Amino acid sequence: MVHFNKELVQQIEIINILSSQTEPLSSKKISEYVGDVTPSTVLNYCKMLKDDIERMYSKKELNLFIDKQGIFLENKGVTLTKIKNYLLTSDLTYQILYSVLTQDKVDTYYFCLTHGTSHSTLRRKIRSINFELSKYGFHIICANNFAIKGDEKKLRNFFSVFLWGIHRKFSDMPNVPNKDFYLNLAKTILNSSDPFSYESELLSFFLFTTNTRVENGHIIKYVQGNDAILENYRCTKPKALSHWNFSDYVYTHFSYASYYFKDIKDLGYLDSVTLSAPEQKLLDDWVEIFINIFGSISWQSIDFIKKLLKRNLISERVLKISTNLIPFFSSDDFNTIKKDHFFLERKFEVFYTELCNTHPHLNSDYYRYFYFCICLTVNPPEETIPKLKIFCLTDYSYVLNKVFERTLKTKFTNRYLLEFLSAPDDADLIISNLVIPNSLKDKFSDRQFLLLENSFCSQHLNIIEKVMSTIALEDL
Repeated sequence: MVHFNKELVQQIEIINILSSQTEPLSSKKISEYVGDVTPSTVLNYCKMLKDDIERMYSKKELNLFIDKQGIFLENKGVTLTKIKNYLLTSDLTYQILYSVLTQDKVDTYYFCLTHGTSHSTLRRKIRSINFELSKYGFHIICANNFAIKGDEKKLRNFFSVFLWGIHRKFSDMPNVPNKDFYLNLAKTILNSSDPFSYESELLSFFLFTTNTRVENGHIIKYVQGNDAILENYRCTKPKALSHWNFSDYVYTHFSYASYYFKDIKDLGYLDSVTLSAPEQKLLDDWVEIFINIFGSISWQSIDFIKKLLKRNLISERVLKISTNLIPFFSSDDFNTIKKDHFFLERKFEVFYTELCNTHPHLNSDYYRYFYFCICLTVNPPEETIPKLKIFCLTDYSYVLNKVFERTLKTKFTNRYLLEFLSAPDDADLIISNLVIPNSLKDKFSDRQFLLLENSFCSQHLNIIEKVMSTIALEDL
């Protein structure tokens, strides 16, 4: 959303890298993963992080080891939110944005004094922030005081998502007055007493942001075209928010619902909101291209897709949410998800390319991530995993042959659906451990053959996987 100090970002990236490792890493290897940082700088960062971790966590929770073996983060079952909160909230970008949220006008002199920065540094940082805020239509003005200007609805949405993306849990957010008020109010609004839910944590960010802006005298101005939300969005304002206008509550609830819903029934409000002609065309094109690429799906799945897309289109129109990509996972996490669903991802790229050719404005990280998640959700695993038929021509006994089949099925679980045949006629792949007769090659010249003397060894299993991947890609 908004870039933080480079050094801080690199420290957090190091934490993420270390948290995914099971063995110590050298500072050189970490520097290669991070990029644009030297091994000596990595080592210095790790020493700083070690001090922070020892101050914030007990040894029974989290330890960072730095020795001759390398650098290793030992996590005994805690989240890293605490240290990430500390690092992010200590950044000048965060401090500036949090100040313009919580204060109508921020005294420049006092801010510099309390945050240990100079007026010139503050101005440079605000210029940098403004460059990134311009895509949202926001701008921070700075003189004796500094304040943020922009569409109030979008400002509230931006700050809610900004705080959510950093802190993840409202109860972990530092320096919030009356924190319990927001958490209890959120539970009341959600009518939830479920102890195993984070809904109230999420909604609290939106309630806090709106209440802060309302108490500082900011109002939502009427914008022609958005009144349909006010007229059709059904919700009841709690008595505890008597100082809010109804529009304050409607747009807070609407903003929250633009990112989170628990059940498809929660999207019922969409039925009363009309799409524009271009929006409707996008929705129709999306479904048509999806079916052309992925094949037919149930009417329930089509209804789900249409509701989800409609929610997105309306939220984009009112709040411009495509610029507020939620950092639920890093790009590395997303790449891992794609790797685990390699063949679906290949089909998705065909689908997404065709969709962007028709609607070029959809070509962004936000829509790529969002649409891939939809495709992953509505495509059953058994429909996206390649199905391969294999014939084994071996001198193995019946039992050993079954062990070999079981070995392949276990190794390629969740990647291929394998069917082993008793005859080669319908096989995609023919595997032998002795010899492949020429008569067999001639009869099935369009098939893939593998001659592997030791079919159980890791090297040969990897060869089998490469051939299966080639076959599967040809069938896409």
